[in-house]
Amino acid sequence: MLGPRLRLFFAFGMLSLLVGCASAPPPKPTPKPPDKATLALQKNRELERKNKELSQRIAEIERLRKKDIQQREESLKNLDTTLVMMEDKLLSLQSQLEAGKKAAALAKKKAQINSAASRPPLPQAPAPPKARAALKGPPSIPRAATRGSAPAKSPFTQKAFNLKELDPDLPSKAKPKVAPPARGLLPQGAKPSSRGSLIQAPNPNSSPSPPLRVRKVVKAPEQTDADLAPPISPILLIQEPSAKKSYNEAFKALSARRFDKAIELFNRFLRRYPNDLDADNAQYWLGQAYFELHAWEGAEEAFRKVLVNYNHGDTQKGYKTPDAILMLGRLYKRKLRPSKARYYFAEVIKRYPRSRSAAKAREDLLNIQGPKR
Repeated sequence: MLGPRLRLFFAFGMLSLLVGCASAPPPKPTPKPPDKATLALQKNRELERKNKELSQRIAEIERLRKKDIQQREESLKNLDTTLVMMEDKLLSLQSQLEAGKKAAALAKKKAQINSAASRPPLPQAPAPPKARAALKGPPSIPRAATRGSAPAKSPFTQKAFNLKELDPDLPSKAKPKVAPPARGLLPQGAKPSSRGSLIQAPNPNSSPSPPLRVRKVVKAPEQTDADLAPPISPILLIQEPSAKKSYNEAFKALSARRFDKAIELFNRFLRRYPNDLDADNAQYWLGQAYFELHAWEGAEEAFRKVLVNYNHGDTQKGYKTPDAILMLGRLYKRKLRPSKARYYFAEVIKRYPRSRSAAKAREDLLNIQGPKR
């Protein structure tokens, strides 16, 4: 049998085991799986959160982009102002240089005149005898002797006297030609010659017949213009940045009928962007502004540059060729040269018959007045 100590120890162990089992935590319940509605709601909330973050990022990017565009516009504006100032300074320097060249040329000319005036005059060689005789005039022809006496000898008997040799500026008088009479009829005072021809006796009372006037019919030459042919090496046009703003500004001035301002802006645009896609349009509208101011020379030069510098094509394809030729016709119509105006109107109709410029040219041909030559 066990001793009392061993029994006590066994009892204490059993008691500890029972107490430990009683104090153990209860088992956790297994969670239930969420249903589909709960999952959809969670996904929707997550998507809303992500959309909100994306919207904030897009707003920030848009704000930065606008700020960048504003900074670029300000820098371009400052650059334009700098270019304008440089152009004005360059023009003033060119004008000063030209004025200096003119002043130097004038001073050189004055110095040459003063040096020539200070030199002693060169001795002139005496004129030869023949030249003196020519200057004095032709010698007098001796009169014939009295009736019955021998005629006096003259130095002009061996050679015919010709005033043209002494004075080449005298106009030559053509002798009138006399048509021969019909065979068998002798005019009064005519004598037959040994060869059968008629010799007209001089009649002191008859005056020489005036020369016949022949009216020549001159055919007007056909009109041509080499500028209407397509250019061999036209200017290649490309899209240049920041050019559209300058073009729109010039066109806005033209639409407001501020033609002087439009001419200034279009010229500035063509100097800065000669290869831009709108360069041919700017050249044409420059001529239109000159035309409205009745500056015919500037208008014609601008319209011809459209034909000479850029490719030719129909208006429907974006070219200004038909409009430029039409405006040349209207230009010559204003200058009261109807033949040239008809020529350009006909060229528009022949080269671009389906264009709007051709329809306008037909109307202008009907209304034009003046000779057709």
